[in-house]
Formats: sequence, C-alpha cells, structure tokens
Amino acid sequence: MRIYLPDPKAYFDWLDSAGYAYVIMRGFLPFEQGFPAVGSKHDIDMLVEDHALAAIAQKYASYRKHQGTPCDVYDVSPRSEGTYHPRPYYPTQLAQTMLASRRRWKGLFYTPDARHYMLALAYHRLYRKKYPRSGIVYAENDPVFGGLYADEMAQMAQEAGEPFINTMDG
Repeated sequence: MRIYLPDPKAYFDWLDSAGYAYVIMRGFLPFEQGFPAVGSKHDIDMLVEDHALAAIAQKYASYRKHQGTPCDVYDVSPRSEGTYHPRPYYPTQLAQTMLASRRRWKGLFYTPDARHYMLALAYHRLYRKKYPRSGIVYAENDPVFGGLYADEMAQMAQEAGEPFINTMDG
C-alpha cells in the first residue's frame, strides 16, 4: 500500500504511541540526515504487523503524491493491501522475526536487528531485484555488475558477527 507522509517523524511517533510493531525495511542509513523530500522519487519502505494496516490507511489515505514523502507499507500476511504482487513481501517467518527482533535506530524509528536486516537485504536483492541487478553472483569468480545494498549488508554482517557472502553458492 502506498501512502504519503506529510511528516515522517510524526508518523513514526504515531505508530509508536499506538503500539504498532513496524520496521523500516531498507535504505534507512541516509534518514539520519533527513527523510526523503515531499515529491521525491526516493521513498520509505516499511513492514508493519497486520492489524496496523487498517489504521494506517484510515489516517494517511487522504494524502496525495505532492503532499508527502512516499511510503510503501507491507504487512506480514498475504491477505491484505500490504502485499507485493499479491504475495507478502517477505516469507512470513522472516517478516515475523524482523518485527520481533526489531531495534530502535538513532532514536528515530525501528529497524530489523543486524542479522535479520542482512537476511532481509539478501532476500530483497535475490528475489526482488534478481541477477544481475542484485549484484549477487552465482560463484566467487563471476563478474559483479554493481549491487544494491552490498555495503549495508557487509556492515550488518560485521555487526551481527556473520560472514558476508555475496554469492549464491556461498
């Protein structure tokens, strides 16, 4: 579900005060400097628990494209507006674990913990962006054509104490 946020900070504060579990799915490191601007092509991607979706839609559905920062909201289950072509964005177990193990980032909002953020990025790169755009190669000696979120994955792997493997044959 796409919504537009007139004030992303106020939105996250509202989610927190309402007690809804959520995480920013990826690309949040630049948000320390500020959120994407109104009308920007950059957006915020987030995962929420299922029962938050109706309240989010009710509160934010009236805002249009040039009234706020674009935000794509996905939920855990495959049965609602928070799906992706019409499946859940992540496998259910990964989505539930991302919400259960979330952590507060820089006092701004919640993100997956380092390990689950790394796994979520790997999933996003492999299944949503696909090779060669993902930058994840089949074997170690294959040429790499760039790669989305590779630096963030490496950083999260180090923080989680996990090896950073950028190949499918790992």
